[in-house]
Amino acid sequence: MKKKLFGSLVVSMSVFLLFSAGIYASETENIENNELNAVPIATFSGPTTVNGGESNSWTVGTTYSYGPHTFYFNPGDGTGQKRLDGIGNGTSRVFSHTYRGTSNVKSYTASARTADQLNISDYVYKSITVRAW
Repeated sequence: MKKKLFGSLVVSMSVFLLFSAGIYASETENIENNELNAVPIATFSGPTTVNGGESNSWTVGTTYSYGPHTFYFNPGDGTGQKRLDGIGNGTSRVFSHTYRGTSNVKSYTASARTADQLNISDYVYKSITVRAW
């Protein structure tokens, strides 16, 4: 009788352990898949009004820590996109840019985005007003 009870206890424990291991593996796989499929969200900060001919700085970052990251900044004035690679698992980089001075007030739409090793964020926009000289 004791052998039968012990045998059924061993079988029950084995089934429980296999079931628990299967659930753990499934949850771990789901977490890994969510991390791999998560799209980083770009952040973009800096001045919205600047003087033409003066250098200014904007920070492009991400809210997502799965790195390393690459950061992109486009001032919107026709000079083209700039790219900086992240440092380690850093979550932001600072871009400097000088808008050309003009005799009229100009407005540009600057954009930024970030990427990790697998995904790239949507663009984030900021309206920049450049004061006349």
